[in-house]
Amino acid sequence: MDRGKHHHRLRSPSAGTRRAARALAACLLATAATAALAGPGLAAAFGNGGRFLPVNQAFRFELVRTGSDTYQARWNIAPGYYLYRHRIHLVLAGTDLVRSGHAKLPPGRAEDDPEFGRVRIFEGNLTVPLTLKRTAPGAVLTVRYQGCARGGICYPPQTRHVPLGNAGTAVRGFPAHGHGGPHA
Repeated sequence: MDRGKHHHRLRSPSAGTRRAARALAACLLATAATAALAGPGLAAAFGNGGRFLPVNQAFRFELVRTGSDTYQARWNIAPGYYLYRHRIHLVLAGTDLVRSGHAKLPPGRAEDDPEFGRVRIFEGNLTVPLTLKRTAPGAVLTVRYQGCARGGICYPPQTRHVPLGNAGTAVRGFPAHGHGGPHA
């Protein structure tokens, strides 16, 4: 039998097929990378041995009612993490309580940040007293903040909605909105 007659020659892929294959490979790589960065796999992706905490553990937030019209917004900031002072906003009925003077942020510590330049940050525990007179029934405090880990990653801005009627001894664990994992 003559091999030449029955031997099928393989064609090399066309330029369009090669482009499509490269695009598919890039999409698959991007999907895998996004999945790794979005969850607990982020730490492994940066080779840090799993050191980075989920945002709710890095920055534990609670709202505590301390009087008939006074509250405290509290963050317990894990060692090696910090919150940006300029990224903390407490909003009630469309009013930023920090800017309006109803919430008093401490000065924080000055630091040179590669992302924002000269900023003020908070480490350890942060307590912000709030005076909220005559809040409407069903009022919700919107809490926004952003922080980073000293290991070189920052978390996306976080938003929490805290119903003031729930602020008894302490209100914790309200789900944050936004991506929960850090990014470089």
